[in-house]
Amino acid sequence: MNFMESLKVNNADVVIRQTDFEGIFLKEAKIKDRRQIYISKEAYDKVSSYLKYIGKGNVSLVSYVDNILFHHMEEYRETINELYNSNISTPL
Repeated sequence: MNFMESLKVNNADVVIRQTDFEGIFLKEAKIKDRRQIYISKEAYDKVSSYLKYIGKGNVSLVSYVDNILFHHMEEYRETINELYNSNISTPL
């Protein structure tokens, strides 16, 4: 099973409901200091093709990706901290 197949869930398994999704991801982020990252053309094309409709023109691609990253870090905070701590020789 590839990564995209592992993300498929049926409606009964949906954790983030539509209103939660909109409140978490479809809001303009307040980004004061920017850094550049690169994503694949495929990901860019796919996200930009649907974001203009689901975001109703009110959220930029930059904000959407920023919101995804912060949600991911919050959702997996414990796992990230465990991996971080197990892979450093001297704690910060």
